[in-house]
Amino acid sequence: IKDGPEQDLLDAAVRNEIDYLCSLGCFFCLGAGPVCGSMSRAVRPAVRNNAYPRGVPWASANMQAKIAMGNSFSVFVASIVRRHFMYKLFWVENPDGSWHWRLREWVRLAQRSGVGTWRVDYCVFGAPWRKRTRFLTNIPCLRDQLHLCRGDHKHIILKGAGPGGRMWTSIAEGYPYPVADILALAVAITAELCRGRLDFEAEAAKARARPHRLL
Repeated sequence: IKDGPEQDLLDAAVRNEIDYLCSLGCFFCLGAGPVCGSMSRAVRPAVRNNAYPRGVPWASANMQAKIAMGNSFSVFVASIVRRHFMYKLFWVENPDGSWHWRLREWVRLAQRSGVGTWRVDYCVFGAPWRKRTRFLTNIPCLRDQLHLCRGDHKHIILKGAGPGGRMWTSIAEGYPYPVADILALAVAITAELCRGRLDFEAEAAKARARPHRLL
């Protein structure tokens, strides 16, 4: 939406166009990070819980709008994955502890044959913060992988304002370049566009040897 209304995934016309292009087989792989503003367990007062993972009925009107937006994104992306990419390639990410993963549509997708997770702390791949993230995927060399912090270094805590007054959560919003590299390599290897295997340890070593950058 920062680049124009033609990229607003809440717009029905945009959604219909994406769905139509997917039905034509225009895409080999889908990657997505649904909006998670109301999905965070850090939101206080809590607006989702075990009894109401889709949002508590007593939330404020402003938060109800955010909850509805998050639920809408979740249903739309899950529908696109389920109908068009189960036999192609996909990855969908959200914070590891997000309520996103407790919603029925994602619980069901996670139970499908050939689907697994890549759980990763971004500090393993050079970020100065941990930001534990989960990727649900059917990409063979990516699913069922676990790369968590070994606890041998300190992290920037993503609370409050950082340089220039910008919030740390906003600064850390993008993927670290090494994580983006891994996602691209995983797709390319599976599509047989390049040879070899995905060496996570080598990618982590390269990441630690160069300055941190965000995609």
